[in-house]
Amino acid sequence: MKLVFVGVLSLSVSVACAQGTFAIRNNDRVLFYGDSITSTSKYTNFVETFILTRYPKLKVTYFNAGVSGDTVYGGKSGTIDQRLARDFFSFRPTVFTIMLGMNDGERRGYDAALFASYKSGYEKMIADIKRKTPTARGWLIQPSAYDDFTRPPVVPGGYNSVLVKYGQWSAQLAERSGYGTVDFNRPVVNLMRKGWMTDQGRSHDLVPDRIHPSLGAHATMAWSLLTEWGATGQISTTEVDSSTEKATGVNVAFRKLKSTSTGISWESLEGSLPFPLDRNEPTVDFAIRLTNLDRAMNVQTVKVAGLRPGRYRLKIDGREIGQWTGAALGLGVNIGNLSTPMADQAETVARMTFERNVIQNMWWRNIKIRYEGMPGEGMSDAIAGVKGLENDCLIQQRLAAQPRWHRFEVEKV
Repeated sequence: MKLVFVGVLSLSVSVACAQGTFAIRNNDRVLFYGDSITSTSKYTNFVETFILTRYPKLKVTYFNAGVSGDTVYGGKSGTIDQRLARDFFSFRPTVFTIMLGMNDGERRGYDAALFASYKSGYEKMIADIKRKTPTARGWLIQPSAYDDFTRPPVVPGGYNSVLVKYGQWSAQLAERSGYGTVDFNRPVVNLMRKGWMTDQGRSHDLVPDRIHPSLGAHATMAWSLLTEWGATGQISTTEVDSSTEKATGVNVAFRKLKSTSTGISWESLEGSLPFPLDRNEPTVDFAIRLTNLDRAMNVQTVKVAGLRPGRYRLKIDGREIGQWTGAALGLGVNIGNLSTPMADQAETVARMTFERNVIQNMWWRNIKIRYEGMPGEGMSDAIAGVKGLENDCLIQQRLAAQPRWHRFEVEKV
């Protein structure tokens, strides 16, 4: 969808939604189910923040039901029947993901009996979910990677080959059940292999204990899920012409477009925010260097035609963002991964996502699970109070993710 505006525009101009069909819908309730790799809330935080910033008009709620050590039969927080009743069905998800298998193989070489147990347990689990939440849209995530690549394997053939086998079977189960599937194994394996070829010392940090992915690997996993869901890497596209004072754009509206003797200025309202990736975190920075992650997730193109030869600076709200030649700006530059006021806003959203998940853990993991069965009304009152705090945080998250008008200036250096 393209919006074309000339000159000064009113505030009532609507902003187009980001292009493409996205699997997550307004008012969805998204549940992430799994073991410790899910319970850390790392890839889930990335997914939640991305949806908030890229699709800010969607009202979506999230619940992380990951438990350390869990299997298709449950674990320390209850049997699978207890887990499903308390941690899955009570949330009434419209969308869910499940990632299990890392613990089911018990970090041994391939064992046919363990594999058979994994299959029968998973089949029963999915049958229960199909029966009790028949309209929910699900994705079974193939287990993330075990590090047999930056370190020597500890079992013959490597434990990751076992996880690949489990993942391939879970993909077949998903297809039979009418669900989608996402491969978390291959992207992390590719990351480790590239890391090993680039910097052997740093490559160990991608999955530091062989099991639990680093933040950089979690970012890669999150993008795999978002890509499967049909997420767009495009934030917006702006095309202005200083000679005609015309502007066109995708997912953006304009006003106060004005040519000057040294360039052009305008105000714009993008329909989305950049996705914040913290390059100060070493493994995130390493993952960005090894892949096209940042470029794929953040495409915010600014193209300025009609400029005279020379070098120009782009300022947003008075802050210099970068300098380019007039020819480069005529072709278009990507500012989606640069330090901009919009990126600052997105970082605020990411911090609030982290805090909302901390609050969710307070009432679910630290109160509901820990004190399950305690008599009296104190526990339910405590949960209600903390849930209220979480809802307040969710409201503030959504408000913080709403795009704002910004002033752009392109001026000759």
